[in-house]
Amino acid sequence: MPRPKKAVVKSKKAPVKKAPAKKTAPKTAKAKKAPVAKKAPAKTSARVAALVATNDKAAAAAQAQLDKATARADKAADKLAKASAAAKTKGEMAKAKPTAAKKAAAAKARTAVADARAALSAEKKLVKEARVQLKGVQAMASKATTAARVVANAEAKIDAAMAKAVAKIQAKADKQIAAIQKKAAKDIARSEAAAVKSAQQKKRRKPRKKAAPAPAASPAPAQVAQS
Repeated sequence: MPRPKKAVVKSKKAPVKKAPAKKTAPKTAKAKKAPVAKKAPAKTSARVAALVATNDKAAAAAQAQLDKATARADKAADKLAKASAAAKTKGEMAKAKPTAAKKAAAAKARTAVADARAALSAEKKLVKEARVQLKGVQAMASKATTAARVVANAEAKIDAAMAKAVAKIQAKADKQIAAIQKKAAKDIARSEAAAVKSAQQKKRRKPRKKAAPAPAASPAPAQVAQS
């Protein structure tokens, strides 16, 4: 006997629950920010020229300061020379006839010489500082002048290159425009020639004559009975 078939138990698939669709708010176009007006950058040569002018002004001021310091140092040197001469004279007088007053005058003269020497040393120091400052300012002015020359040359090259590029683009555009105009003229001439040819062909064609209708058949004459 055949074996009984086992009942196949089909497993039911669980219904897939769909996630509720998320409600998305309609996208609103973002408001574009108004373009901020940018200041046009000053030309490099103008900035360098301003720097050169500033450095020249600083160099002139440093030179004036050095001149003043040198003048003060010269005065201090003259004062020291006079004080030294006076001290020498008073010292000799005190040695010749030593008195308390002459000794005091000689000591005072020596003090004046020391003060004059200290003043001269201070003025010389100021002169040295002014000279160093002037040298630094002059070096900066020289660099600025060199930079101005380099920048001017670079800008001249850039302007020339831009002019050349613009001329090249203009020439290319002119060539393209000329080609387009030439093609358009050819197309117009071709269409006009075609129109003329078509008109001529229409004129040459003769209208066909319609065939004349065939005449109707006349009835046969009755035969006269012979007597």
